[in-house]
Amino acid sequence: MSSSTGSASKVLFSLDTPSAVPLNSHESYVRGWFVPDDGQPRGIWLIVDESRIPAFTGLARPDVVRHHKNNPAFLNPGFLVRFNRPKSRASVTLVAATANGEVILARGIPVPDFGEVSEPGTDASYRRWLATSEPTLFWPDTEIAERLSSLSYQPLISILLRIPEAHPYLVTRSVESVLKQCYGRWQLCIASQRSEYVEKIAEDTRVLLLPDRSIDAATGDFVLSLDHRDELHPFALLEIVRALNDAEPTDLVYADEDEMDFYGNRVRPLPKPDFDPEALQSWNFIGHMAAVRRSSMLQAGAGSETGSWDALFRVLEIPGSPPARHIPKPLYHFRRGNETLAPLPREDGDVSPKPILDRLARTGVTATVEPGLFPRSFRLLHESLPDWRIAVLIRSEDGAFQHSALAGSIDRRTTRIYELHAGQTLDEMPEDIFVFINRPVETLNHMFFEELAAQAMRADCGLVTGISLDRTRRVLDDAFADIQFSRHELLRDILVVRSVDAISGEFFALKRAQLLSLGGLDAVRGATMPQLTARLASNFRLLATPYAVATFDVGRDPEPDIAPARQRHESPAELRQQIQGLQAALETERRAVAEIRDSHSWKLTRPLRAFLRIARGKS
Repeated sequence: MSSSTGSASKVLFSLDTPSAVPLNSHESYVRGWFVPDDGQPRGIWLIVDESRIPAFTGLARPDVVRHHKNNPAFLNPGFLVRFNRPKSRASVTLVAATANGEVILARGIPVPDFGEVSEPGTDASYRRWLATSEPTLFWPDTEIAERLSSLSYQPLISILLRIPEAHPYLVTRSVESVLKQCYGRWQLCIASQRSEYVEKIAEDTRVLLLPDRSIDAATGDFVLSLDHRDELHPFALLEIVRALNDAEPTDLVYADEDEMDFYGNRVRPLPKPDFDPEALQSWNFIGHMAAVRRSSMLQAGAGSETGSWDALFRVLEIPGSPPARHIPKPLYHFRRGNETLAPLPREDGDVSPKPILDRLARTGVTATVEPGLFPRSFRLLHESLPDWRIAVLIRSEDGAFQHSALAGSIDRRTTRIYELHAGQTLDEMPEDIFVFINRPVETLNHMFFEELAAQAMRADCGLVTGISLDRTRRVLDDAFADIQFSRHELLRDILVVRSVDAISGEFFALKRAQLLSLGGLDAVRGATMPQLTARLASNFRLLATPYAVATFDVGRDPEPDIAPARQRHESPAELRQQIQGLQAALETERRAVAEIRDSHSWKLTRPLRAFLRIARGKS
């Protein structure tokens, strides 16, 4: 292979990818920058299997401009060629046209298989997952037609795409991701100025050219918004249709995303939680890749942005609206640029709380909104009345210790501690909210009881808990047992108030009416937590809040026995793997805590700060 940098016929050129970079099992790319002697590029091609693949040119390269002292000839010298890999793994050749004729820029460029080469900054474990595990999530190509014919519901899906002034590479990739869908019943509604490329793709009868991206022009059963910088997975629409056929009807289907760099590398996963209307009030975790029934969008007056917070709220507020459905597969590729090589500004600044405030006004809920525990999230502060009274119920065997531990956390004007004993009734307790603490507590975070009271007194709340930790910072709550703490993206799941299916018994709170409906104190003493929650969950929400954190004295874990490890005689490769695992766990924790500390609401006390360090214990 020729040198990756050099001069031929007074050409300035650099090949940034000495080997082609595989994007998936069949597609690769090469990239670099090129400036001919007269500063007027006339075209670059990659020769693959004797075919010429034209390059996208005119890409910004701030690093090259700076190096050449802001010479305008170097303003946009970048190029990129995406191509289907040759069948025989043969090398490829890069050529360019100049004022003096065609020159060979690089010959013998190798084309490795997917997984062998990647760009710096790519999550290596995610690349391995894409190569080995992702293909198992989808139907084999040879079976798609037969399996699709067995689906009784095959809706028309309208994709709404607005194309502002943007580089042709971005527009082409976005549009091509629709044209290559495995499911063919789609309609692409493009709002764009006329251009040769747009006119060409409009020859497909499924493509509509519109003056604006209005949902009124779409005719599909479902609509999906696509940003002109992003791409859909080839199976995206097919997976939506599969989800609509697999379960009860729904008006809203959403899927996971991943982050894609400018060139098309899928850099890291962006998983989403299963649908939770409670969490959605604090954090728009649905965002992109939301397919919404068109009739519901029109009925709700939700506009044309299917993933906007306001549109989601309005659609889900329709009386009788079924729950949204989550597809846990990365079907939307969110493109983010590289600031040095390929800048791509995204609107990722602060999110306005206006959709939340508007929803509170429409639903008549009294609450204020403040920044949440991580960027682009919010906390709803529900109304708390000064005359509410709180009863804290502790076990008699914890009496003296518990009184001492709680003394600094309660307001004796509104809160009273009771030791539970047989035969006790609610007649002896005039309070409005009842907080049960069923283990020796050591510390509580600031405003612990006030937060539980505000949540418990909500009309839709059956029972509320928070986060329970032991001395080793491990979580005791069943409510958080399903969170994968080794995946820092999912830490967000527990940093907003959310609905849960199960609650452990370390502590919980409920209002008097709920306690009476259960049968009073005797019913609570004689029942298990699954029995209590099952009786309340049918009509009310079970909530877990990250703003109520308690540390309990349940004893330290015994020191780990290292003898078995010594007896295993790990090989050097096994030891390296263990070290790499520990390093990855530490990096996961560092990124998660840094993100939270950078938020606008780092107002956490010692128990919650300890809780944020559990990634190390759970990784």
